[in-house]
Amino acid sequence: MVETHLLKTALKVLRRNYGCPGLDGVSVRDIKRNYNYHLQKVIHKLEAGDINTLRIKHVYINDYRGNCREIYVYCLYERWIQSYLKLQINKEIDNHLCPYVFGYRKGLSSGMLSNYIFGLGAEKTMHLDIEKFYESINLDLLMNKLYRLLDHRKEVVPLIIKSLSNNNCTGLPQGNVLSPMLSNLYLSDVDHSFERNYARFSDDMYFAYNTRDEEKAIIEKVTGLLSTLGLKINWSKVEVLNLNEQKY
Repeated sequence: MVETHLLKTALKVLRRNYGCPGLDGVSVRDIKRNYNYHLQKVIHKLEAGDINTLRIKHVYINDYRGNCREIYVYCLYERWIQSYLKLQINKEIDNHLCPYVFGYRKGLSSGMLSNYIFGLGAEKTMHLDIEKFYESINLDLLMNKLYRLLDHRKEVVPLIIKSLSNNNCTGLPQGNVLSPMLSNLYLSDVDHSFERNYARFSDDMYFAYNTRDEEKAIIEKVTGLLSTLGLKINWSKVEVLNLNEQKY
């Protein structure tokens, strides 16, 4: 059964991070003008399993590192459904994540990550980036993690799978409301393998340590853990900073 009150909340959340319209041209303002009409349309889509069927716009943007990324701009009905599904599973996923995962979580930020790493008091910090992270995520592995975590709400997983399905996309589609949260879940086993001197924001992993031997051990462990997920370190972006010389 569709939870109407949760759909209303999902639209409010979506309004704060709306972005540009999809190919249908429907905007949040349009929905506000005739809310009940659009609400019934979305409820019908959910009840019929008619998810991720509207055309998707492809745009290319440069991220904060200057890399060009393909972003999927979904029609508003699809984003509304994605936001609704996210609200249904967000609590379970967030409770499962480690406290030192700072990306895409309410009340946490990259600035807090910096303070956390510096506050560990180690001599050095190493930054590791995952190569083509979103594109390399294995959706079968991800869905298995979801099924295990959402033991009492398994019925929502097929809806999430439909929301992510795209014949032109491998891995998690960037621009899908669910993708950032699901990417955190995908790396959660890696996070739980490091109980201290570690933090992460999206695919940026940070390790605090003191010696060269520790550095080698970290790289070996991370490489092995990522390989079980079909992921690799982006060796061209490995950085080591001396925390005694500069604040990270």
